Amino acid sequence: MSLIWTNRFPGAQLTLASMSVVGTTPGPTAASGTFAVLAEMTLTMTVTSGRVSIVFEGSFRSTDNDVVEVALFDNGVLVMGTTQAADYVDSDGALDPNGSFGGVMTTSTVIDYASPASHTYTVQWRAPGGTARAKTTYRKLTVTELPRTTLL
Repeated sequence: MSLIWTNRFPGAQLTLASMSVVGTTPGPTAASGTFAVLAEMTLTMTVTSGRVSIVFEGSFRSTDNDVVEVALFDNGVLVMGTTQAADYVDSDGALDPNGSFGGVMTTSTVIDYASPASHTYTVQWRAPGGTARAKTTYRKLTVTELPRTTLL
């Protein structure tokens, strides 16, 4: 898939590379305190401009009194500021130490400054004190290369 970037100058446009993957494995689980790649959430892209937009969305639940953490990685290195935690809550949104939450939606968007080269982007997750489950197949990772910008 490609996007067309058009600026305010007539006839000026740039084709941007954009790739997406979606979940196909229903309800994968995590039961470790160590980050691991979430099923199907891996994209490899050759970056030429040095900037990419990374967007992830998904829904998670826990069957234990636990927090689910989700983060974005570039070539196995955590992209700073992308770790999100879904706390264990009840149906009213209050912290619930005795039940299991039914599903928490998470969305991460980041602009990453990547060296011009091949990059493997992954969504990784962990459940430090219990078991987490991705709800059904609802998860999607999209990486779009952004144009270089020049200040005039």
